[in-house]
Amino acid sequence: MFEARESTRDSAFDIVKGLSILEVIAHHVLSLSLRRFSEPATIEWWGLYILKEILHFAVPTFLMISALLLARSIASQGKANWSRFYLRRLTRTVWPYLLWSAIYLWFRFAFMPEREHPNWDNIALYLFWGKAFYHLYFFTVLVQVSVLFPIIFGFVKKIEGSLAKWFLISFCIQLLIYYSNYVVAVKTNSIEGYLPFPASTLLWYVPPILLGAYIGLNWLNWESMWNRYKWVFAAMAFVGLCAYLWLEIRRVNFMPIEKRMHALSLTAYATGVSLLLIGFSRRMANARIGFGIAMVGNRSLGMFVIHPAVIYLFIESPIVRVFNYTPLPYLWLWLVTVMITWAIVEAAYKLRIGKLLFGR
Repeated sequence: MFEARESTRDSAFDIVKGLSILEVIAHHVLSLSLRRFSEPATIEWWGLYILKEILHFAVPTFLMISALLLARSIASQGKANWSRFYLRRLTRTVWPYLLWSAIYLWFRFAFMPEREHPNWDNIALYLFWGKAFYHLYFFTVLVQVSVLFPIIFGFVKKIEGSLAKWFLISFCIQLLIYYSNYVVAVKTNSIEGYLPFPASTLLWYVPPILLGAYIGLNWLNWESMWNRYKWVFAAMAFVGLCAYLWLEIRRVNFMPIEKRMHALSLTAYATGVSLLLIGFSRRMANARIGFGIAMVGNRSLGMFVIHPAVIYLFIESPIVRVFNYTPLPYLWLWLVTVMITWAIVEAAYKLRIGKLLFGR
């Protein structure tokens, strides 16, 4: 989602980011629609819920694309300029994160009910874990990836091997993290283990980050990887989704589940989808629809940070009642949110404040 600038921009990555930001907005719109437009436990409610969980791959996808583009950019330099790398991360990742954390803390105080007002004694916690608003945890993961990327890059570069080898390495590391956290939780009699907010740490996204770095380092071989492994990507996504939905439905119905397998199945599904999106986006790059999606993807960072505020203000306004009289109100809410969010971001760039607001 937030790439190092390339000398020649590859529209395929904008297409992946465009599809992913459209998915993020749909996921959040469906979360609100479950409460606003449907009755719990009805067929419609279950349909929306399952669709919401299917549309749950964007964060791993954004992280994979970020790692891929960073690795590809650094590999193309010959000798890495890490001081320049960190300076760019400060302006392109840390600055927009701090700015929008401050904006959303103010937003909660200004527009949301008192129970949602920030506790000013917990500002450090909000910033460290990305809790100023529900979507900003992604930035904390991206900051962690940025800080540790020289280690990630060196680790992937040092261990030579095929994509299959890196599948095995990355998922073994991920399983080790899941179960070590579980062991600590049991021994300390705590729920969290050593990760109080797992989704706010890069440790919860090892496969997409490592595989993204590997593909970026070996980008010239991507087409041969795609031709060899595309059915493996599809099978992993399908099996991961089936397992995840089964466990998620059990969880919602208060039935016992294996939490590590729940997390692993989602990771497998999201990783498979991410790889499929990279492959198919290159086929879409010259199509008319690909051009439109790439335009959205080119504004993905701005749309990501702004859309929750747009959704909230729209849902709380009297205008939303109009959707009660339309078929598929959640679809119309998604379309309106996408259009308004894109228009705001585009206007920011027209007014020459886009770089100030979004870091690029």
